[in-house]
Amino acid sequence: MPSSEFSDYLLTRQPILDLQEELVGYAISLRATPDDAPTGKIRSATLICAAYAEFGLRTALGPSKAFIPADTAFLLDDAIEALPPEAVVIELTLDAPPDNTTLERCRTLRDRRYKLALDNYGGLDDRSGPLLGLVDIVKIDTTQTSPAGLAELAGPLAKLPMQLMATGVDSQDKMQRCRA
Repeated sequence: MPSSEFSDYLLTRQPILDLQEELVGYAISLRATPDDAPTGKIRSATLICAAYAEFGLRTALGPSKAFIPADTAFLLDDAIEALPPEAVVIELTLDAPPDNTTLERCRTLRDRRYKLALDNYGGLDDRSGPLLGLVDIVKIDTTQTSPAGLAELAGPLAKLPMQLMATGVDSQDKMQRCRA
């Protein structure tokens, strides 16, 4: 894909830290510039994969993983398999309960050694329940959860073989609450 196709997009990365405040990865997104309207989710998926390859993001990120958001359209797009499984985490940003096709795709990606993260976990429901056995990471948004709610959501998950990740941690106070 020619570099000129990327001129209407901004590639962003936000650091992701662990509890010891060590860098573990970057949240990657590709956003349309204000002058360019989004061209559809499948187009966006293809652009993220092409940007990953063309800009050498794997080299730029070093040993850190790229956390790449994937809605259902991106998840089902073959372009996602152009991403190296050892270097990315596919964040499931599903708005509705997953259907059988989506669940089978998650199983296939897991079999191909991709790591999956469930974004915006808000408790066991029709959206998250079928996915919990397929994901490696569950993300809880601290901006949408009270301190008591955070413990309520994270407590039962802490016993499962997965990592928990808090998003929206923007202060030392919030970091301390997440550690508790």
